[in-house]
Amino acid sequence: MAKWIMFGFSSCTDPTREDEFVRWYKEMRQPDMLKTTPVKTCKMYETIYSWSEEEPRYFTIYEFETDKIEETLAQLQDYTKKLDEEGRGTDLFNLMSAGVYREINSLTK
Repeated sequence: MAKWIMFGFSSCTDPTREDEFVRWYKEMRQPDMLKTTPVKTCKMYETIYSWSEEEPRYFTIYEFETDKIEETLAQLQDYTKKLDEEGRGTDLFNLMSAGVYREINSLTK
């Protein structure tokens, strides 16, 4: 089975509510995403340095396995839309850039 990462660069839409945004992501979005079959890990990072204020503050990575990437991505998109419709989203989330990559090599120490 192929291994993949899906990543996103995001920012909080309201800097005065940054803690609320991070709490939502850690306590709601990531656990919700782990409930989906292909997602194995969710990681969130915060930048400590930026060249400009327009750059995203957060970087997230979802690791998952699938042999049907298009089908899996469609399912994940439908799932996050459903979560948002159920009130499990937030107006604080601003996705600025995203991508999906297939693992072609891995080394571990």
